[in-house]
Amino acid sequence: MRAETAAPALRGWEARYIGQDPRLSEIIEQYLELGFEVKTEPFNAADCGECLECFQDLTKPAMVVYVKKISIEEIRTPL
Repeated sequence: MRAETAAPALRGWEARYIGQDPRLSEIIEQYLELGFEVKTEPFNAADCGECLECFQDLTKPAMVVYVKKISIEEIRTPL
């Protein structure tokens, strides 16, 4: 997966996975358990620029999973 896969609106986020359920849900759950924020965006093959053979026969659209580590400041809540 190339850096160009990252959507500009997701600055500071890293693309970590492209796929679909059931594995997609498992990946999201695991990143959340590890303390990451998670966002998903539809996968656009035109943005990838790499071999797309494994995405040719998909029955449903693939999603890109973006992750960002939650900072200490984001975890703290006001008293």
